[in-house]
Amino acid sequence: MKVLFLDVDGVLNYVGCDAYYGSVYFVVEEKLQMLTEIIDRTGAQIVLTSTWRYGFADQLLGQESFEADLYEALVNIMEEHGLEIYDCTGEAQLTRGVEIALWLQAAEEEIEAFAILDDMESGQFGQYESFLIQTDIEKGLDRYHVESAIQMLNEI
Repeated sequence: MKVLFLDVDGVLNYVGCDAYYGSVYFVVEEKLQMLTEIIDRTGAQIVLTSTWRYGFADQLLGQESFEADLYEALVNIMEEHGLEIYDCTGEAQLTRGVEIALWLQAAEEEIEAFAILDDMESGQFGQYESFLIQTDIEKGLDRYHVESAIQMLNEI
C-alpha cells in the first residue's frame, strides 16, 4: 500500500485564498484537483495528519462541534472528486514525525511507499524528513509538489 500523509492548511488552501468554511480557510478547487492527480497517478491512500482530523474524533464520539462539521465538509468535497480519507493519525499531539511513526508501526498492511505533504518545518518530521514535500502557507500545493509526490510514491 502507498500512503500520502496529508495536511490541509497550507496544502489544500493558503493564506489569503477565497475559499471559506465559516471563518476558516477551506479547500481551494485547484489544489484539490492537484491532489486528485497525485492519487490517480499513484493509487496512494490518504492519511490525514492535519489538525482537521480532530473533527473525525468528535464524530466518532457523537459530539457536535465546528471541527466535526469542518471534517464532514472536507470528506464531502473530497468525495465529489472521487477521493476518500483512508485513515487519520492519532491525537497524541506529538510532533508530526512521531504521529506518522506511530501510524506506520500500527499499519495492518505493508507500506511500500509513502510521502508527506505539509507546510510545517522539516524539523517536525524527524526520521521522516526526507519524505516531506514541504509546501508554502502562502501558496499551498503547486505543480512542483505534485510531481515530487508522484515520483516519491511511484519509486518502488
